[in-house]
Amino acid sequence: MAHATRAAEFHRTGEMPEPIRRWYLDRAAHTLNARLRSSRLQFIVETHAYMRDHETALTALQASVDAGLYDILWIDRCPVLAPMRELARFRELGEIVRQRARAIIDAVRSA
Repeated sequence: MAHATRAAEFHRTGEMPEPIRRWYLDRAAHTLNARLRSSRLQFIVETHAYMRDHETALTALQASVDAGLYDILWIDRCPVLAPMRELARFRELGEIVRQRARAIIDAVRSA
């Protein structure tokens, strides 16, 4: 119920108090399965990018990359991330994701 209340408040106001921001980031960052952790962190990135909290979005993106993010289409095409694509740190993390995606494509093509 706490999650639903937090989500409803965010959708109603468009704002998320700092303790709740930290709670969501911490919850996602401590998911044991790396693929699920990376995916959950993508949602955190989008939420904070939407709120123009780029520092927290980049922190979540770094954690998602550390968990093995390889979704280059999301990095390149997600509309809510557009303002962040100009940031050097975003480009650096995007390049790591791009290299991973390229390695997967190359492996599939050579199989």
